[in-house]
Amino acid sequence: MEITLLTGAVLEVRKWKLSDMDTLLKAVGRGFLPALLRVFTDATIRVIDPGIYPAEWSWGRVYEGDLYDALWTWRALSLGGSYPFSVTCAMCKRKVEVPFDVSTITRKPVPEELFEQLKIGKNRIPVSFSLGSAVVIVPTADEAQALANTAEKRMSTVRQKGAEVPAEPETSLIRSLRQKLLSVTVGETTYEGGKLEAWLGDIDLDIGGELIDIIEEKSFGVDTAAEFTCGFCGNTFPGEVPMQKSFFLLKGGRR
Repeated sequence: MEITLLTGAVLEVRKWKLSDMDTLLKAVGRGFLPALLRVFTDATIRVIDPGIYPAEWSWGRVYEGDLYDALWTWRALSLGGSYPFSVTCAMCKRKVEVPFDVSTITRKPVPEELFEQLKIGKNRIPVSFSLGSAVVIVPTADEAQALANTAEKRMSTVRQKGAEVPAEPETSLIRSLRQKLLSVTVGETTYEGGKLEAWLGDIDLDIGGELIDIIEEKSFGVDTAAEFTCGFCGNTFPGEVPMQKSFFLLKGGRR
């Protein structure tokens, strides 16, 4: 069977095996990306058209947007569309069962201007915003893993120095910005690494929203935002299609 990535690459692949699902199940959460790359590599038969990527194919060189879009496509081809999950109603707090079809996930195409830059291998994009300038990265899988490793090393250093580290050191908004921003320059000062994290935590909401919008303009892949309706109180509320272990289980939970 074939899959086509958002940037145009076409690959012949096989369906996932039980061993592949076991690998992914064990890695859901921490260490998921390296496991995903191993499974994708093992399950790729041949590259029909590499598209914008080097002819010597490596999933580690594939941009995150293509990688996670391929994940949803591959899952539908391997296990079928059914992916039931539950969410908690924002109003009555009761558990709502959602009968979701993974083949209906919204695919976010590559912006034309970004595609032209990626074609020439440019994935570090300088941008301007109201306070100054920034460098946005559209990471490959290998780069995304390197960024995650660097963040973990910083936290380990903090722990070794005896400082208290909260169980959840950053909000999801700060974390999502940090993963796509390499640097920010305001006036004569450039913020990178740990200094960038501290700066992000201290910015006003309107500036944070501006940066989020800029990053959205430079991204592609799958959009997991969704609206759910509670069958108990009738409330409709926004949420995200979750990536749970049941995503990798047969028939929505049976292995």
